[in-house]
This record gives sequence, structure tokens and C-alpha cells, in this order.
Amino acid sequence: MADSTLRKYIWLINTILDAGKLTFREISEKWNNSSLNYNGTELSKRTFHNHRMAILTELGVDIQCTCMRENSQYYIANQDEIGKNDVLNWLTDSMATEQLLLENKSIANKIILEPIPGGCEWLTLLSQALRDNVRIVFQYTSFHSPTKNDTNRTLEPLCLKLFKRRWYVLGQTIDSGKRLIFALDRITNLELTYNPQNEMFLLPETKCSTA
Repeated sequence: MADSTLRKYIWLINTILDAGKLTFREISEKWNNSSLNYNGTELSKRTFHNHRMAILTELGVDIQCTCMRENSQYYIANQDEIGKNDVLNWLTDSMATEQLLLENKSIANKIILEPIPGGCEWLTLLSQALRDNVRIVFQYTSFHSPTKNDTNRTLEPLCLKLFKRRWYVLGQTIDSGKRLIFALDRITNLELTYNPQNEMFLLPETKCSTA
């Protein structure tokens, strides 16, 4: 899913959530005034309904209408489920912040933000490793080490976690199965690796936890 398309999906979710219920005409008018509408394109009904279906399939958010008449209103039918989806909540919150900044450039110097989390350059590779269940090899410098540690580490990644503006990867070692946590901003030279049989490792049955 393209980044620009995802932004439109999140915008549509946020717009309906903020209002509770909206007609298509009201949604279209809000899109006309949105900072995301760079080219001033109109939101057609066909595009809107395509977005609705994609949002349900990709993000699990169900946008329903009160009836099939011209002035029917659209609403989020499963708001309780959204509250339980940490990834979607993070996306919607981030998008809301971005939209606030874009629409208030004149007071940008009066808005104080935290630094962007370190280690973001490894997120794409780690996401691929998590999808394919493949091991990673990397070099790591411990917080407690005064010098760089060039020893290669091999890990079976289990999950990613964002905590206090820093990304972490939780994984298990291939020899003892011990679970360890590594900060992404302390990692260098990360690569994906496959065993000689080109097989994926098996995820443990126990629930992934960073506690």
C-alpha cells in the first residue's frame, strides 16, 4: 500500500471518528479543504467506496452507512475494536499530529516536538524479517560498552516495540533460545540471513512480550 494512499485512509478514519457521522457531501467538502489534497482533486463516490472497502480489508475498520439514501450518513461501526488496535491507534495519532502541523505552519515555532525515534533505518529490513520469519545478523554496541563491539550477533526476531521514543527488537538466540532486547539505534550492519536449507525459523508458541 503506497504511503500517500495510507495517509488518505487514515485521514478518512480520523475525519469520520471526529464527527461521529458524516454524509458523503460533508466528507467531500472536508477533503477539499484537507492539507493532504495537494492537487485540489475532488473525492468521487467511486473512490470513496473503494477506500471504504480497502480500509476494511487492510486496517480492519468498518465504515458503514445509516441507509442507502442520498443523505445517508457514514460512521465507524466497530469503534471498540479500533481502541484495541495499537498499530492503528499509533497511525491515527501520528497522522493527526502531522495534519495539525501542516495546517498551522505559521505557529510552527510555538510547537515543541520530541526527536524522531532512532534506528528507523532498520525498520524496513526488520519488518521483512518478521514477515518471513528469517534470522538477522548485525553488530551491536551495548549501552554499557565504552567502545564499539564488532562481534556479529544472530537473532530470530519476534517483534518490534516503540518505547519512550526509541525502537527495540525482541528476539531469541539460536543456540540457547534466550530472549534478548536490542535498541535499533545501537545496531550497525544489519542483514537478513537464511539457514543452509533456506528454511524459516519457527515462532515460539508463547505470546511475544517485551516485559
